[in-house]
Amino acid sequence: MWGNYGRNGGDLRSPGYFAADMSLEKGFLFNFPLSQQTQLEFRWEMHNAFNATNLGSPASTADSAVAGRVFGIDGDMRRMQFGLHSSF
Repeated sequence: MWGNYGRNGGDLRSPGYFAADMSLEKGFLFNFPLSQQTQLEFRWEMHNAFNATNLGSPASTADSAVAGRVFGIDGDMRRMQFGLHSSF
């Protein structure tokens, strides 16, 4: 191959990646005593809490029309889950 293109697509840089995971659990506000021996705990978890879009890596074939283009999304978008835990 002619030119000054790096080996194995080494000159292509991927966009940055940002994800923040958060959870609220077992705090003073989320612990509910049902009786003297039974408690109910509420839990809320968020993955990629700020819903940041993380782009995938660019196409690394130098001799095609799509060289350097980004076609996909890397990682998940915001995902939340709720849970209840009882202890006795």
